Amino acid sequence: MNPINKTVQTITDFLAFCSATVLPGVVIFAVLKSTIHSLTSIHVVLFSDIRIYPNPAKDVLLIDLGSANAAYLDILNIHGQRMLTLELNNSNKSVDISELPKGLYFVQFKIQNKTLCKKLMKD
Repeated sequence: MNPINKTVQTITDFLAFCSATVLPGVVIFAVLKSTIHSLTSIHVVLFSDIRIYPNPAKDVLLIDLGSANAAYLDILNIHGQRMLTLELNNSNKSVDISELPKGLYFVQFKIQNKTLCKKLMKD
């Protein structure tokens, strides 16, 4: 799904747009001009767009951020210990996991102040 861009004239329009369109798992990024009354666009990121593959993975994990431009990624073991931390962007969408032992992991994405967690099986 592509980002949704919509021009709004006032903060009231922005709030009406949000209440009409926001679903669970959606993060809204607002681009502001000089004042809060100059809201120019809305970028909606659907967490359901984010994919990891292959799963199970062996050496390399591929990431599809969907409509998000960037995210922080943590890979946690089943005890909650951080095994790997990485900043993802449009040019960096693969993660070398060859050094991780086989087992179950949690891949945690952070976008703005929202978090999404997916399971990963390492072969």
